[in-house]
Amino acid sequence: MIRRIAVFGLLMFTVAIAWAVIAAEDADSIIEVGLDEEHGVFGIQLTDGRWLTYGGSVGGGGGTMHINFKIDGTIYTTNPYLSGGTTITPEGSIYEEYENIIVTDWYPVDSVQCTQNLHPFSIEGKGAVTIRYNIINHDDSPHEVGVLPVSYTH
Repeated sequence: MIRRIAVFGLLMFTVAIAWAVIAAEDADSIIEVGLDEEHGVFGIQLTDGRWLTYGGSVGGGGGTMHINFKIDGTIYTTNPYLSGGTTITPEGSIYEEYENIIVTDWYPVDSVQCTQNLHPFSIEGKGAVTIRYNIINHDDSPHEVGVLPVSYTH
């Protein structure tokens, strides 16, 4: 597991912003995925530093891939600037070394659990990341659910 802290400072200000990023890379060290533990956004980059999503995986503080869940007509999002959405933060994020995945859980509605799995891997010298979402309904009522990952750029 690679755990890095990204720190950015502004000129003319003495305040620094820091956040924790969980990062994982494939066994061949080709591709890396990073997750901002506080906000739940993620990014992907090659281990030579080239970005595959805006901001990369670690240098961009976990990247700019925001997740939007639509549950029973309400949008829940990791993007605090999305108009009309309710901002959510992860309930927990862990790195599972055995499977080499980063797992993040959100509970936008008490009875609905949304889990994201980020798994970097390589085949024949080519890197890729599997992004998987599991939605678990913990009650007997049906829910209308949708998931939309969105990459924001500047």
